[in-house]
Amino acid sequence: MSPAWLRPIRLLSIAFAAVLATLGAPSGAEAGLVVEFRNVTGGREGGTGSFEVVLVSSDPAVDIYGFGMQIDIAGTSVNFTGATTATTAPYLFSIAGSYAYDDPSANPLGTISSPPQSILLADSTVIPAYQTVPYTDPNNSQVTTTEWALGLVLFRVPWDVTLGEYALSVDTTASTFTTYGDDGQGGVDFNNALTIPFTSNPSIILVVVPEATPSMLALSGLGAAGVGSILSRRRRARRALGELPLVHG
Repeated sequence: MSPAWLRPIRLLSIAFAAVLATLGAPSGAEAGLVVEFRNVTGGREGGTGSFEVVLVSSDPAVDIYGFGMQIDIAGTSVNFTGATTATTAPYLFSIAGSYAYDDPSANPLGTISSPPQSILLADSTVIPAYQTVPYTDPNNSQVTTTEWALGLVLFRVPWDVTLGEYALSVDTTASTFTTYGDDGQGGVDFNNALTIPFTSNPSIILVVVPEATPSMLALSGLGAAGVGSILSRRRRARRALGELPLVHG
C-alpha cells in the first residue's frame, strides 16, 4: 500500500495546473529554483540510456518537504523504464532522508505512464524532516550545495525505433515542489501544504542513432583487428547454419 504522503504530492502535481490557471504562472526567480537535465547517456537503437534531473537552487533559501516532477519525451518510440536516486549530484533528500531514498523497493521514485513516454518522479521526507536549498553548512555558515538531483531516469530504445531527435522536457503544469506554511506561532502548519515556484530550462534533445556496425566500431577506435574478429565470428556462425561452404587448402 502506498504511504499517505504519496497521495497529496500526486494530487498537488495534478492540481497545480488549476492553480496556475487561476493565479497565473509564478515567477521561478522568486524562489530561485531551476530544473534542468544533465549527463544524458545512451541513445542507440536496441540499447538503454539514462539522464539526471537536476535542481539548481539560489537565494532566497526555501525548505522542501516533497516534490512531484513529470518528465516527458516526445514521440512514441523511446520508453521510460524507471528511476533511481543513484545520482552524480547529491540526491535532494540524501541528508534529510525520504521514502524513496530510504526504501526504494517499497516506495519507487518513478511512476511510468501508459504509454511509457512520461514518468512522474515523486518523493517526500518523513515529516518533520525537510531539506533547505541552497544548503548551508551549519559548522561554518557557508553555502556548500546549490545543485541537487531529483533522480536518475532510465530509458530503453527499441530496435524498431525511428532514428532522429527526441525532446526531453519538464511538464511544469503537472510538477511541483512542496513546503508548508507557518502556524502563526513560529512553527510549521502541516495542514497547510504550499507549492514552491520554479522554472525549467529549455528541453534538450536525445539523438537516437543506429546500432554499432563494424565500420562504426573501426572509426571509434576498435581497429582492424577487432573488426576482423567480429567478421570472423559472423563467418563461422554462417558456416554452422550451412550458408557458407567450407574452404579447404
